[in-house]
Amino acid sequence: MTLAVVLATGSAGLLARLTGASDRLLTAAAAPHVAQMHAGPMDQQEVDDWAAQRPEVEAAQTQVLLGVDNARLAFNGVSQESNVQQNSLVVPNTQRDLLLDLQGRAVTAVEPGTIWLPVMYHVENGLEPGDSVTITAEDFATTLTVAGFVRDAIMNTGIASSKRLAVSEWDLATVSAHTGSPEYLISFWLDDPATQLAPFKKAYLDAGLPSVGPMVDSATFNLFNMISEGVVAGVVILASVLLLAVGLLCLRLSFLAAIQNDQREIGVLTAIGVAPGGIRRLYLVKYGSLGAAACLLGLGGGLALAPLMSRSVVAYLGSASTIGAWLAPVVVSLALFGVILLFIFGLLRRVGRASAVEALRAGSVGRGRKSPLRLHRSPLPTGVAMGLMDLTRRPLMYLLLLFVFVVSAFIVVVPSSAATTVRAPEFPGTTDLTRLRRSEACWGLVRGRCVARIAIELTPSRVYVRLHNWLTVAMPSEQDSRLRLGVRGAIRVGANPGTQVLVDSVGPTPVDPLVVVVSPDLDVQGHPDEEVLRIWPADIEELLVAWDVEWTGFVDDQVVDRFV
Repeated sequence: MTLAVVLATGSAGLLARLTGASDRLLTAAAAPHVAQMHAGPMDQQEVDDWAAQRPEVEAAQTQVLLGVDNARLAFNGVSQESNVQQNSLVVPNTQRDLLLDLQGRAVTAVEPGTIWLPVMYHVENGLEPGDSVTITAEDFATTLTVAGFVRDAIMNTGIASSKRLAVSEWDLATVSAHTGSPEYLISFWLDDPATQLAPFKKAYLDAGLPSVGPMVDSATFNLFNMISEGVVAGVVILASVLLLAVGLLCLRLSFLAAIQNDQREIGVLTAIGVAPGGIRRLYLVKYGSLGAAACLLGLGGGLALAPLMSRSVVAYLGSASTIGAWLAPVVVSLALFGVILLFIFGLLRRVGRASAVEALRAGSVGRGRKSPLRLHRSPLPTGVAMGLMDLTRRPLMYLLLLFVFVVSAFIVVVPSSAATTVRAPEFPGTTDLTRLRRSEACWGLVRGRCVARIAIELTPSRVYVRLHNWLTVAMPSEQDSRLRLGVRGAIRVGANPGTQVLVDSVGPTPVDPLVVVVSPDLDVQGHPDEEVLRIWPADIEELLVAWDVEWTGFVDDQVVDRFV
């Protein structure tokens, strides 16, 4: 019982700290209420003019993000090719949407030759100030020194797949001249986000403004922060509830055994005129005191455990020692004590049912039943027969024992299974074919190429598509309606299960088909929102390309198939 209270109060304190820290970080960083990611060219003046005409817009700004291919990024000489995060170099903002250091101060200027990394790389990768970050290109390489770590209110946790790495303007210009792909983070602050978010987002999309990318709002930012640690708190709460159930069942068995042993004393008290209510109060004081002691010890243990459980929250979101972080465990402890008292009241209804004569004769005060089995008629051994007779006479007690064992096994299995599920490559759930809308998958024609940010993830039985890295589809010309793949374009893809690989990487041929979603040309009319390119690596002579118009697929400059 005490352990259940410890876990319940500790998780309640964790949730209270998590909520307070998330809100505090969003406020301190002046996080935007609406943020639109856009990949591709844009007219900044058009966005500014539209925002100026919207009365609900308090402020607006656009930040340039230089996306760096993880294969060209290394931390302390270790390549980040397998990193699932989309890392982008930025010059930090100075007034809104701030990056905060570990002391909560805004990082508004970065010294040339240095870089500020997201705090996730400090927590997960063990990087420290003074470590090196290397960015390479075919004819270029630069090494930056880690100056510190920042908390990003909108891209802080690992669930948010994008990360901002703060550099100086000079370093950003130097890197962008050799590698990287520019994106834009268009941010808006509203007067009353509680009521204006939905209509504002609809108005933005209806205006046809830059939207080649996801649009998220402050509720989503808060959700990202909550989910990261809320999953842990949820599992702990579930375990505490199950432990409480086991504790109450054990209390019931202990109470029934005590009543069985105290039958004669109960009979004497009844015979001398003590009312059943008085007898119940005696047991209520006894077991209520035990429950109160368990709750007090559990509350103390939960308060002592809270800092340990909140270490990750403090690392990612900062400290938030609010009154709620201390009040929530107390409220939960009192609530659990109330549950224990109600359970004891239910058990005490059994006391006083038997008459004084029956109690003095040691008659049963329980709910036993007569066994249908007869020892002298049973062909079974005497010990087995007596066990079965007791089982049929008191089935509820043994069912309770069975339930205790089942719940105990559940407590052991569920947390480990939940952790395995969260760490699985396909979490939070991926179907055999992940379809990306054309606007999300394609940047449009850039130097004759349509670039889609897509990565392939291999699992033991499936091949999944996830928005992450690079797939390049070359377009020969506007007049030539042919889809042309490069020499290494998606011919063979393979790696160990669970790893991230590029579409154009060469490796062992997997047996499952590779399914990729691309769009050849944003300017071509009549295409559906989703286009599917299926490539079967097991048989590279077959290439399936499905468009609503006729296309011819090429691999190594040779036509291999045509359909639709």
